Amino acid sequence: MACRECHFAKVKCDRIFPCSRCTRLNLHCVPHKSNQGKGRKRKFVDPLAPFLAGEDTISKSTPVSALKPDHYGIQFMIHSWIAIAFRRRS
Repeated sequence: MACRECHFAKVKCDRIFPCSRCTRLNLHCVPHKSNQGKGRKRKFVDPLAPFLAGEDTISKSTPVSALKPDHYGIQFMIHSWIAIAFRRRS
């Protein structure tokens, strides 16, 4: 693992801390931590969070007859639970 200064200068580091280049140039020699191959962190969004927090504003403002039959019903719940299970497995 190269030091940070050698990494940013794109030169070969001898990997002895402090390395010879940092010693010669009187630089602060710190190992470089690479994020290559780590991927992005995914933010988990719980679809049931509004219901668990008591923010069910859809049912208060819209009559039940205007909603689709499966809107926030049992099929929506099953679909969201399956989606959560698949996200956790991968």
